[in-house]
Amino acid sequence: MIRVQRAAEPPNFDVKVRQKGKAALAELIGSAEAPRRRGPPRKKRAGRIEDIPSEARYHDLYLGLKTDPDDPDEPLPLAWIRRHCPFMAHELERQGRLRPADRESTR
Repeated sequence: MIRVQRAAEPPNFDVKVRQKGKAALAELIGSAEAPRRRGPPRKKRAGRIEDIPSEARYHDLYLGLKTDPDDPDEPLPLAWIRRHCPFMAHELERQGRLRPADRESTR
């Protein structure tokens, strides 16, 4: 592990990141208080912020990812995920959330 010193929060972080994130979350729950913005409206995803699907949902979808639309029983191999989505592969391995066949291939 590389140790680094924590940097101070940039002065414009709240405006550029935090407030935009809060606005996006408000829009995702269909809040009337969501600030207006340009572009198409976001689809309502949930009734409460707590119910918005998170990154964990993408990890759960791993069990259903497919490489061949003509063969829906063929799952996306871990080797492909390692090559194209290394962080996701790392997290799946770290959390012990591999399919049984992929667990065997990592030993």
